[in-house]
Amino acid sequence: MPTNPGSVKKCAAQGRLAIYDVVKAGSNPLLYPVPWARDQSTSFVVTEPSMRELLAQSGFSPVSWEDETEAALLWFEDMQKK
Repeated sequence: MPTNPGSVKKCAAQGRLAIYDVVKAGSNPLLYPVPWARDQSTSFVVTEPSMRELLAQSGFSPVSWEDETEAALLWFEDMQKK
């Protein structure tokens, strides 16, 4: 992706790409540290619309898009209880 060129890989023609990634929701800034970065300098989180656009610009068409926000929030709540 243009936001993190080191992560770009090539797929075979008609291949499939599966992504399980965090996207930014809302306009509030992220509060660091987060599980993937200590600060903003190493975090490349984009919004869902931006992710969709970046994927489209790279030639990908979505087959499925699932928002797992609720499951992730429940997981973090469970982890805080332990």
